[in-house]
Order: sequence, then C-alpha cells, then structure tokens
Amino acid sequence: MITIHNVTMPSLSVQVLVQVNAVVIDEDITIEITSDYAPAEITSGQSKVYRAIVKRGNEVLNEPVTWQLFADNMTGATSAATITQQDGENSTIKNNNNTKDHVQLKATLVSDNSVYAWLRIRMKGYL
Repeated sequence: MITIHNVTMPSLSVQVLVQVNAVVIDEDITIEITSDYAPAEITSGQSKVYRAIVKRGNEVLNEPVTWQLFADNMTGATSAATITQQDGENSTIKNNNNTKDHVQLKATLVSDNSVYAWLRIRMKGYL
C-alpha cells in the first residue's frame, strides 16, 4: 500500500494498492561443442565426431544446430578438413591429410542464428 499526500493541502491523500509480481528471467541459451577425444585435434587422414550440447542454464535442450567449417580466420573456406557427415547434434570432421593447419568448427542454433559456438581444431601429422 502506498499513500500519496498533496504537499500544498496535507488533508488530501490517496492510498494505492500496488501488487508486485516476480518476473522470470530466462537464462541465456548456450552451445557447447564436445568430443569423446581430447584435445581438439585430428590426425592426418582421420576423422572425429563432435557433438553440440544446447543448454539453458544447466538444462539440456533438445534443439538442433547447423554445422559449418571455416579456415582459422573464422571467415574463409578451408581445404584442410571436411564435414563428412552431420545432423542436428553431431558433426564428423575429416582431416584432409593436413599436418599443420587449424580449422574452426561452428555450431549455430537452428531456431536462433544469433546463438552459436566455435571450436578451433588442430590438424596434425602422424607422430
């Protein structure tokens, strides 16, 4: 309850009932790119599967992503690696016999392309 008084005429006042409701603020949606193999590197001629985990806070969402592969500058095309298979959750990346470059893997949320994640992957030769 809020009481409002008139400054020039104190006998005039009004009471107002104010109801405050809690506002639920959604947490940001994030994407995490993971792999069963660490670190993020692929040996020449080999392939690895990467998975996108979409979350709102700690809650895992069933939201698909699209996959893209770029040069290390995050804008240009690359011949160092190729996406050989993909779906809304997984992407298989093959090292095209490259022994020294890096590529950038990007996962973008299908329902909101302003939500995305990058993973830098090293292309390496045999030990």
